[in-house]
Amino acid sequence: MYGMHGDKSGAAVAAAVMRHLVAGSETLPYDLVALLPAVENLVSERAVRPGDVLTAYSGATVEVVNPDAEGRLIMADAMAFAGDRYRPDVVVDFATLTGTSQSVHPDATAVFYAESDAVSAQVQAAGEATGERVWRMPPWGEYAYHTDSPVANARNDGWSSPAGGYMAAMFLRRFVPSSCGPAAWVHVDIGRNALDSASSAGPFVGAGVALGVRIVEALGAGAAGGLKPSSSPPKIAGYKAHSTPLPATFERSPSSH
Repeated sequence: MYGMHGDKSGAAVAAAVMRHLVAGSETLPYDLVALLPAVENLVSERAVRPGDVLTAYSGATVEVVNPDAEGRLIMADAMAFAGDRYRPDVVVDFATLTGTSQSVHPDATAVFYAESDAVSAQVQAAGEATGERVWRMPPWGEYAYHTDSPVANARNDGWSSPAGGYMAAMFLRRFVPSSCGPAAWVHVDIGRNALDSASSAGPFVGAGVALGVRIVEALGAGAAGGLKPSSSPPKIAGYKAHSTPLPATFERSPSSH
């Protein structure tokens, strides 16, 4: 359980990206908002249970089929809140929802979901520029039906699919703000590399931060009308470029059990 503190890595990346971009420029050419949903995650009488049906911030109901898929629940609330409060043109989420990146390749910093080929190209370019390589999950939103539920608007995981990272993306896709839609949304699952980086002999110390900075720079520039991001890797304390590129709130409804 000690390593579970690493589950905050997605929020840590978002905070670090925000700090870097705000500290590096007095005035950004676009509005940038970071939301860091945070909750206590302990076993207790209030813990979610398989079969629970929860009501999300958006009003949608969610059937819990996997109580270990809890991070996406608060992320769904954060995205719905962002839609209500800020009506964003672009949404990028950073998360440690699954270990899919480690399954794809031991040196992949993240897997990501993006339906737009143009957006995907920017994310992949960010990975190559920073040495934090990424792998694109298939951009097939029609497979969201795997997270359909017979008792709620959605279930928090695929009922029988082992494609954990993809099922997480399909669940979150339901909560993307309508102001941007899935075409302007990127889900970045930095997974095990973020959790292991502090003790790993590998290069991924602070995994996802440099990658996140470059992604937000590129997509923010596009939203602002084509401002070009810097051509050099971001200068972040503790970041070392590689000489060789490396491959909510929920209300509980009565349990259905």
